[in-house]
Amino acid sequence: MVVLLLLAALIYAVLTAKDNGLWEKVWDQIFAAVAAAEEKWKASGSGDDKRRWVVNTVTAYVTARVELNWIQRLAVASFVGGVADAIVSEINEKLGKSWTDRVREIESDLAGRFPGIA
Repeated sequence: MVVLLLLAALIYAVLTAKDNGLWEKVWDQIFAAVAAAEEKWKASGSGDDKRRWVVNTVTAYVTARVELNWIQRLAVASFVGGVADAIVSEINEKLGKSWTDRVREIESDLAGRFPGIA
């Protein structure tokens, strides 16, 4: 966890110096990529495949927006991987391994209760 916090501090400094809103956008991209990876490999695929896809997708998103040296790219990839691992671990602990199904159930329930949510 300490390493992840140090990476977060480094990445935050780099991203906010280069693009003031990119730090928040990266978090949105990480959450979206984790959900997309779970959906993409729902029937098959290992956690390593999912993790690698999330890291590559988010790192590509960042590098398309700001120029990073190789150390910064490595730090971004390590940070994204660590955050993705933490997100999946926490969700698995709270909702079980089939959390994408559980999220769909919650979404469906909310849509039934609040007609404007789809």
